[in-house]
Amino acid sequence: MLKWKKKNYKFTDIEHSVKGLISFILGIVSMIAFLVVSYLSSLSGGNGGFGYGVTGIILFIVAIGGLILGVQSFKEKDIYYNAPIAGVVMNGFFVCVYFILYIMGFSL
Repeated sequence: MLKWKKKNYKFTDIEHSVKGLISFILGIVSMIAFLVVSYLSSLSGGNGGFGYGVTGIILFIVAIGGLILGVQSFKEKDIYYNAPIAGVVMNGFFVCVYFILYIMGFSL
């Protein structure tokens, strides 16, 4: 019995943006790490110490990097925009959250 090889046809030249996917992945990492650090900080009664603060600043920088990559991916031609939009929204949200937490840390 002969097996026929299935041919894959591609009708468009649209591809996934690498920068958009990295932006989306950084947004997921930022979200998961924020939840973990928030949970660990709540276990210690809000007195997490220096390590949690440094982790928050690193996550703030990661979110800014994801936001920049997501915005840069919008300039590419013929891409799917699902991952860049999700990455920009998630990273933009977490940049705001980390910035507010950073400012609140000065006032307390």
